[in-house]
Amino acid sequence: MVGAAVAFGGTWCSDSSNTLKARLSSVPVREIGSALGLILIIACAYKFRGRFHFPGWWALLPTLGTAMVIAAGPHTFVNRRLLSLPPLVFIGLISYPLYLWHWPLLSYQRIIFSAPQTWVPVALVVASLILAWATYAFVEKPIRYGLIKHKGMTAAVLVGLVVGMGGAGLALWLNKGEGPGSSAGSNLNMQAINQAFGEKVFNTTPGMKVTHYNEMIITEMGTGSQSVLFAGDSLLLHYAPRIQKIFDEKRLSSKVFFVAGASCPPFPGIIKTGWFAHCNEMHDIIRKTVNDNNIGTIVLGASWAGYQGSGLMVSRDGKEIPGHLPEAIEAEYANIEDFVRELQRPGRKVYLILPSPTHGKFDPQSIVSRTMTGYSIDPESQDGVSTETLKINRKTIATRLREIAARTGAETLDPFDDICGTGPRCSVFFADGKPKFADTMHLRADFVKDHITVFDAVVSTTHP
Repeated sequence: MVGAAVAFGGTWCSDSSNTLKARLSSVPVREIGSALGLILIIACAYKFRGRFHFPGWWALLPTLGTAMVIAAGPHTFVNRRLLSLPPLVFIGLISYPLYLWHWPLLSYQRIIFSAPQTWVPVALVVASLILAWATYAFVEKPIRYGLIKHKGMTAAVLVGLVVGMGGAGLALWLNKGEGPGSSAGSNLNMQAINQAFGEKVFNTTPGMKVTHYNEMIITEMGTGSQSVLFAGDSLLLHYAPRIQKIFDEKRLSSKVFFVAGASCPPFPGIIKTGWFAHCNEMHDIIRKTVNDNNIGTIVLGASWAGYQGSGLMVSRDGKEIPGHLPEAIEAEYANIEDFVRELQRPGRKVYLILPSPTHGKFDPQSIVSRTMTGYSIDPESQDGVSTETLKINRKTIATRLREIAARTGAETLDPFDDICGTGPRCSVFFADGKPKFADTMHLRADFVKDHITVFDAVVSTTHP
């Protein structure tokens, strides 16, 4: 639409008796406009990251920058001296086939290689440039500029190619995504595995009234006389679908709040910087939510292990301690205990959620090995993971949290049995071959809503 507006309105340098347009067509305005447009494009390329949820509204910035460059006309310094350089003109000529080629190549790279070396995407970008030039020279130019004499034959070939691609896509869809080179070697549900692969892990639910605050969310659900607050990071928020189900079944006896931030600890003392500096406000938001809503029950949950180790700083008694030192871990547990005591008052209950199991085998990406010709299933994925191993991995943290609960009078909630059962192996799947996890640690909504019942007694007086 922006491009159409530029085409309809003409460039700023077009002749016009309109006073406003004449002013906009002045040389200084055009020079400044083209320069600002180019700066805006470069800034977007440099600054945009995944958390910007691009395209969305952010796409307006590079779009408007491009419109400013075009509307300034061909005679500005930027357009005449910079964008007219032969290498940039060449990129412009092949830009559309380059767009078409780079997307599938880089997408397949991401599907096939879980952690590619740097040279792989670089090589694919170079390959995209070569293929784009070949497409421009041998496909686009002959079709656009009439180098092919038999137009009817050209149209017939193009239609045939489109029909062929459509037929191949239909066959793949009817075969549930299993191509001729694929060999599952099992009864696993590949469609369910593909759906779990790359599923978002920080999601609100339909019944939540959501308020966004500095990259964190505050939600409200239900109208009960009692108020319950769940606070923590993404490993706390992934339990929300269970609360949503209880709400949908009209069994929610409490007004439920969530305060959550990705990678944000629900206790003070962990110093976050850069993209996650906003997390330093998490405990203040918890305090405010508790006080403003007369919260009677508080449930704290997190990837507790994620706030220990190198790359972190822990604050305690005015000192900042590197996270890999034993003193930092002791300071972290002391901060948790102090915060639990602060939140408690007569009649208010505090719960600590014990660590949920994590393992590389849980990741849907590890279940399937993919190549350019097909895929195969990891046979070990059907055997599950030793529950003993999972319990050992979380034993230290679970023990420390239980000790804090015992000293403060808080209680613990343990989702382990809901996730893994009581047998010797923790299955990676549930229902009809559906993965329980979206990655190594985040549970999927479909699994949580029907299987994680450990929180039911906290928010509901009735049980199914």
